[in-house]
Amino acid sequence: MMLYVKCTTDKYQLPEIVCDSVKELAEKTGKTAGSIASMISKGYKGYYKVKVSPIWYPDNDGGMWTYADNGRVIHKG
Repeated sequence: MMLYVKCTTDKYQLPEIVCDSVKELAEKTGKTAGSIASMISKGYKGYYKVKVSPIWYPDNDGGMWTYADNGRVIHKG
């Protein structure tokens, strides 16, 4: 899963806005999706694409489950 983040530009880099898509981050920041994607790819300070590992939850059968990017449940085990 990918998250798109706008952080503060000071030394702490605290997240201000976290979104699931470039389009959503663009809407919340008032910029275009193309400019957000460009800033991320060029490494502008304050805009990041972050890969997040899914969180697996135990189920009643001893297996594990998580949500896929499309919102469906994935079972393992």
